[in-house]
Amino acid sequence: MSFPVTTYGSHKQIRQDCGTNKRGRMLGTRMELPDGRVFRWMKSSAALTIGRVCGYVAQSAGLAKDGLPSGSAARTTAQWDAGTYTVIVATTASASTGLHIFPNRFDDGILWINDQAGGGQMFQVKSHGVSTSSGTTAVTITMYDEEILDIALTTASQWGLMENLYSRVVIHTGTTGGGPAVGVAPVAVDSGDYFWGQTWGPAVVMQGATAALDGDKVVVINTTGGSTGVTGVAGSVYGANTTKFTEGWKESIKAPTVGYTLTAGGASEFTLVFLTIAP
Repeated sequence: MSFPVTTYGSHKQIRQDCGTNKRGRMLGTRMELPDGRVFRWMKSSAALTIGRVCGYVAQSAGLAKDGLPSGSAARTTAQWDAGTYTVIVATTASASTGLHIFPNRFDDGILWINDQAGGGQMFQVKSHGVSTSSGTTAVTITMYDEEILDIALTTASQWGLMENLYSRVVIHTGTTGGGPAVGVAPVAVDSGDYFWGQTWGPAVVMQGATAALDGDKVVVINTTGGSTGVTGVAGSVYGANTTKFTEGWKESIKAPTVGYTLTAGGASEFTLVFLTIAP
């Protein structure tokens, strides 16, 4: 089954959050409004506050690379072309660890080959099996039919798995290594709900304790890693010319760019920002 890359919506749609994915949209589906604003379909992993920049829950390193293949993990291009769009991986996990492949965890996520035969290839995950609560499990990962295997995989191929970027959205942590910004919450969202997060165009965003100037580039607040730290509400934005970012240029690099202010705004107040996260 294929899903639309872009859908066209109304202003009412962005004011809603849903407890279930009623229409079965793929996470990351793009919605554009008549005025050009762009949103992505997301799922929250914690309660979100209106006007805050969102990030995603960092994935544990265990499944991120160098995954051990199952003994039956080899996959030839001929098998793939004949309709076997699967890769079999092995994981040792308990239900309480980040290594556990629980139901639907990597749906619409990514499997890639990071080393050895077939390295450099990437596939979108359609569905997958589940690992047991203890011991080593061979788990079948099924890709979408449109995916192509250019280079055969062997039992030496090393894989990595990543969840869909929009599957566990939280208010951006505002710490070094907090990852990219994925969007801004246009409404308050309950934990576990689906919603349209804004990624492009004019948006109302909470500003930090130092007001940005009109036209300033703004970044997600970053409270760690420097000697001249800034303070503010998690998920708020600061001008890239803020003391911490200009004197400690490394911190400016670490802080994800959100967009540019359209108005000067006030400190610790909402301001209008042209988002440049994802067009």
